[in-house]
Amino acid sequence: MLLFFITLAGLLYQRYMPVSILAAYGGVSLVSFVMYWIDKQAAQRAGQRIAENTLHLFELCCGWPGALVAQQAFRHKTRKGSYQFVFWLAVLSNLGALGWLLLAPEAMSLRQQLGFDLSKSLQPVVWQ
Repeated sequence: MLLFFITLAGLLYQRYMPVSILAAYGGVSLVSFVMYWIDKQAAQRAGQRIAENTLHLFELCCGWPGALVAQQAFRHKTRKGSYQFVFWLAVLSNLGALGWLLLAPEAMSLRQQLGFDLSKSLQPVVWQ
């Protein structure tokens, strides 16, 4: 995960992506981390739990780094195989979407809307 954030920071530094993407990962990861903490507390007290689908939605929407840290920090949701399967599907789906956004010619209009420097597309760098 540290490598992921270093890569994002490098892409930001080289102006291949806007700061908003890095901010989205950081912000949603923080929310995911807090949600895991709340769910762990609720599990220990037999209280109202956060639905697994809600956790997975936040993981998919850029929150997987925070969820991964929370799983290890709180030892929460690490042994449930079905949960881990969907978690890793969410991680791969999110990374695939990010790759598509950064590389695909079809994503050019979306990159424009997000404020990418269009002269700094990663697509020519990767496919040369």
